[in-house]
Amino acid sequence: MHDEGLIAAIYEAGALPAQWSEVLERIGARVGAKGANLIRGNSSGIQLLSSPSIAELTAEFARLGYNRDNTRVSRRLARASHPGFLTDRDLHSVEEIHSLPMYRDFLTPHGADAGAATVVQGVEDDVLMVAVEGFPSHAAAW
Repeated sequence: MHDEGLIAAIYEAGALPAQWSEVLERIGARVGAKGANLIRGNSSGIQLLSSPSIAELTAEFARLGYNRDNTRVSRRLARASHPGFLTDRDLHSVEEIHSLPMYRDFLTPHGADAGAATVVQGVEDDVLMVAVEGFPSHAAAW
């Protein structure tokens, strides 16, 4: 699954941030998901960048208020020391995926309840999360 072109694009986007949107799109496509989000958090707040294929879905999720109690993010951050990606099934029970409002009322109906995310701790309080969204099944999310 090694993709030198994608790895080079990631490094290039680090220097040219305008390219992140397309890089996130490539990441999602490469792993068979709908797309990806790059979430940056620090004492100044949270910034979110989405791949074009899920930008509207991500904006609607936020507009409806699901970000206020997003256990996908809070539970992943609580396990920030874990190297690599954790899936929704690593962070939530099957029962939670069927009953939590963000899953039941939004993510599952939109085919986005199977995702995976990793955390990169930056300098001081800077944290980056790469969240790959919308795998075709929970088994496909790594």
